Amino acid sequence: MQRAFTIRPARLEDHPQLRPLFAALDAYHVERAPWLLRSIESDPRPPAWLAARLADPTTTLLVAEADPGPDRRDPDADPCVGLATVRLTDPPDFPLFRPRKRALIDDLVVHPDWRRQGVAQALCAACEAWARDHGAAWIEVNVYAFNDEATALYERVGFETMTRRLRKPLQ
Repeated sequence: MQRAFTIRPARLEDHPQLRPLFAALDAYHVERAPWLLRSIESDPRPPAWLAARLADPTTTLLVAEADPGPDRRDPDADPCVGLATVRLTDPPDFPLFRPRKRALIDDLVVHPDWRRQGVAQALCAACEAWARDHGAAWIEVNVYAFNDEATALYERVGFETMTRRLRKPLQ
């Protein structure tokens, strides 16, 4: 049985509940991409970071919030069980590119206890709706090659591989 949740825009008071979700996302990427990312002691997304995102009309941060009720396993647990950020970007400043806005999903993470419950798919659908409502012609996401689970999710909801970025260390 799928548990009940609601997708809504984030609020500044969500920050304490979003921190562990972002921390899990960061730890996963730091572990698998140490050539690019490093662990740091401070919070890379302090309340001021969240406030700036919430004030930016070209960005939204969406939260999956567990609905209160008997199916909520731990009533003391944080109700924020997933999040996604999406932002609008302009095309490159080059005459060959069509002048169309696009949207980019920057982050998407779901608490492990809530995976396989439709949360990630609902967050993707909410990102798409926000992007469409804000004039984007399409939505994109960048996924590291090591993240097979995310790739599978995005393919399930209709994303297709359009480019590949290759990397070669020089040192």
